[in-house]
Amino acid sequence: MGFTQACDRQELTKFIILIFIMKPIVLKLFYLPFLKVIVMKEAKLNQDTLQALILFVRKLNDECKNGALVVVEGQRDARALESIGFKGDLFLLCHNESLVKLASEAERYKKIILLLDLDKKGRALTKKAAIILQEKNSKIDLFFRRELAKASKGRVRHIEELNRFGDYLQNLTYFDS
Repeated sequence: MGFTQACDRQELTKFIILIFIMKPIVLKLFYLPFLKVIVMKEAKLNQDTLQALILFVRKLNDECKNGALVVVEGQRDARALESIGFKGDLFLLCHNESLVKLASEAERYKKIILLLDLDKKGRALTKKAAIILQEKNSKIDLFFRRELAKASKGRVRHIEELNRFGDYLQNLTYFDS
């Protein structure tokens, strides 16, 4: 049985990415032709993207420690943020009646970070939420929507897509600590 048959391909890919990110020299020492194929085809992440996402989550957590509330569209978005290391307060904006609840909840926070999807529906919902929050004189932050697009290099259009980075970021933040 060969090395490639003995290892689960997904686990091998994660291992290779971690090695590549942590120690590029190690990858060169243990280079095998089939590894190049796996890294090129399946591992579409690079060190810059992962580092930018780590920084994104740290900034978001810092804002929450300073009294911010993060607003996402639904439960999957919340789980995706938690999978990449988010630890702050979340408000799930699942339905239109949630906008009224958001307005009353916003009074307890210094700042409201609108982190809704980067698609047409998300932009429309962001606009509605911003209008309602401005009427209540809440401080609104849209920086993190732009920052996520920049950090993921356009790969994330829906917050729930952050799930695919979760394993990598959890391992990196573990080693980074």
